[in-house]
Amino acid sequence: MRWQRGNVVVAFFLIALGGWIILSSLGVPLPGLGQIWPVLLIVFGLAMLVQSTGGSPRDEGLITVGTGALLTGSFLLLFTLGVLRWSALAVYWPVFPIIGGLSFFALYLRGGMRDSGLLPPAFAIGGLGVVAFPFTLGAVENPTVLRVARFWPLLVLFLLAVFLFRPRRTLLRPTRRPTPRTRQDTPDTEE
Repeated sequence: MRWQRGNVVVAFFLIALGGWIILSSLGVPLPGLGQIWPVLLIVFGLAMLVQSTGGSPRDEGLITVGTGALLTGSFLLLFTLGVLRWSALAVYWPVFPIIGGLSFFALYLRGGMRDSGLLPPAFAIGGLGVVAFPFTLGAVENPTVLRVARFWPLLVLFLLAVFLFRPRRTLLRPTRRPTPRTRQDTPDTEE
């Protein structure tokens, strides 16, 4: 029987879930499912990451989904366990675009850093989160900057339009023109 790598992570998760149910039924105080539901995202992300380590190029895209699910689940777990309050999500929302940028960057790294077309979305999406953080944390207090910052969605749309409608550069390889063959170049064949 051939095991897929992602199935091993799911198997360990099911074993842990069974252990959690047994301990809970024995009266051991454990966090409720309402607190640990982001673990499902984490396990899903780990399964995708493990599956992406297969040698097949079709598995490379799983690293984007896996990285995004793992990081999003980890971030949301901070809220469900009470480390951060849900009301603070209005301040910490820039983490989500940063996670998106990191997911694209992980795919770029997984591909051996050959596909530079992944870098613009990685830096644009992740950069949006990095730029937004000082504003959501209240570190920027200049009224003029704050007024201009209200129009950030227009800037995103403009950058998206520039990215989509930019002229495509294709790498043209120099073509070798065939040299005309002369009688000297052709081998003599005797029949």
